[in-house]
Amino acid sequence: MLKLLTAGVVSEYASCAAVILTSTLVGAYAAQGMTPAQWLGGLAAVGGAIAWAVIVRVWPAAPAA
Repeated sequence: MLKLLTAGVVSEYASCAAVILTSTLVGAYAAQGMTPAQWLGGLAAVGGAIAWAVIVRVWPAAPAA
């Protein structure tokens, strides 16, 4: 029981940390100046982190066997 609770909590906090970290890094590099290709890569990174956070919170739980 505790293992399942811990895995869910860790995945939620990890996805939140990924969103914060990637948006901070992309913002810092954007302030220094980025090319359009770098902008697209940064946008993809932030979008992927946000998608991961949404999937972790919305994905249905596995049915109990």
